[in-house]
Amino acid sequence: MDAVFVPDLALAAAIALAGGVIKGFAGFGGGIFMMPLLTVLYGPVEAVAMVLLLEVPTTFQLLPRAIRETNWTMSLPISAGLLLTIPLGSLVLVSADPDWIRRGMGTVVILFSIVMYAGWRYPGPFNRPASFVTGLLAGFAAGAAAMGGTITGLYMLSASDDSARIRGSNLLFAAIIIAFLLALLAWFEAILAATVWRSVLLAPVVIAGAWAGTHFFDRSNERLFRHVALGVIAASGLTALVK
Repeated sequence: MDAVFVPDLALAAAIALAGGVIKGFAGFGGGIFMMPLLTVLYGPVEAVAMVLLLEVPTTFQLLPRAIRETNWTMSLPISAGLLLTIPLGSLVLVSADPDWIRRGMGTVVILFSIVMYAGWRYPGPFNRPASFVTGLLAGFAAGAAAMGGTITGLYMLSASDDSARIRGSNLLFAAIIIAFLLALLAWFEAILAATVWRSVLLAPVVIAGAWAGTHFFDRSNERLFRHVALGVIAASGLTALVK
């Protein structure tokens, strides 16, 4: 327990609060924001476990509303793809240095974000095969580089759908990714007792942040939501390049 109560915990709390706000507003991106910062404090393996544990309360806090708002036509095939390739990406994470994968994905994400800011949208089709392929790519990205939400976010933002359905769908994907990755980390015995205690202490902070982010979302408009969501995606790509 002595390893838990250290000055770094106050900084971790500030990181968790900001991550919760991002997650509550956009439906994704909180973990992407927290990962590199917590890596500096605790190292990469513990940071991955802590981010996933901190994502649990916020995701399930927001999930009931998300289920009502989810675009199920697109989300079901994406979810199926996620379940198939998350283990493959995790195998890369635990058996090889994933830096080259992370940087490659970061480059692609930044380029797509810039193009979408300029007004381009994926022209389609937004059918089951396209959604399934998106899920396959996102599952691998989630397992190998913790960037699954970035892939699904880009795909959903290209669709002619409203912000509530995009946010709800992304929260559903986050729940699937978190549950699967936590199970895999537990299997590999990569979750330390100190990590669990830190996450328990920080849970109220990240929940408060998610509540605030939801409050901001309810008072935003479609244009603001898309700009913030694309900003989060672009930031995640930049983070993948430099961390």
